[in-house]
Amino acid sequence: MAHLSCGLMVLASCRGFLDHLNSVHESIQFTMETEKDSHLPFLDIDIHRKPDGSLGHKVYRKPTHTDLYLNSDSHHHPSNKQALLSTLVHRARALCDQEGLLGELEILRTTFKQNSYNNRQVQ
Repeated sequence: MAHLSCGLMVLASCRGFLDHLNSVHESIQFTMETEKDSHLPFLDIDIHRKPDGSLGHKVYRKPTHTDLYLNSDSHHHPSNKQALLSTLVHRARALCDQEGLLGELEILRTTFKQNSYNNRQVQ
């Protein structure tokens, strides 16, 4: 029970600090994310609590994310299209832990195919 009450005190302290920040100037307002269902989105990272209590991390996408990227059939220079593919793969490798990387790369393969990239481009 002490752990829960300590967590609630920290959360109340954070909310107090957030209220203070938001009171400084009416045009500048901050938000705060809290853990929900063992997940905490932070920037492009989904930090999640594993059953053993350790933390894992993978790419975070907002619920409104559409997986629409520069289509392979568009009239852009091929280097722009290749840069899109390599950037998203690099992002996956940089943000995912070992358990999440294979799943993220599979999501990217599916996404690239939906955006008309062929198997050779996706490899």
